[in-house]
Amino acid sequence: MKNIFKIFVLACLAIPLAVSCTDEDNVIDNVVNDTQSGAILRTTQTISGSLNVVDLNSLWSIEIEEQDAKDGALLSSVNVFVELKDNTPDATTSTTETLLTTVDASQFAPGPHGLPRTVLS
Repeated sequence: MKNIFKIFVLACLAIPLAVSCTDEDNVIDNVVNDTQSGAILRTTQTISGSLNVVDLNSLWSIEIEEQDAKDGALLSSVNVFVELKDNTPDATTSTTETLLTTVDASQFAPGPHGLPRTVLS
């Protein structure tokens, strides 16, 4: 009787494990599967996450890290684009995406993991 109980408990534990191991249809899986080469920019720290357009002294600032197949050795520059989206009730002001600046690879320095990092403000 003890052996039957052990087999029953093991079977009850095995069924959820077998059912839970299914592949999910995540967008990131499609992106990774279809990508042959490229790089990613990762935000490592938000220094100042909001910008007050009325206050000329306000500053938006983040620290970013670049990673590629050669751990940052392929980095030449990063183009920074901006776009204004008006979220006010009347929504009268909006802009199209515009190149703000280009950050050269020389402005990046190795971070704690050896990948290039810089601060965008």
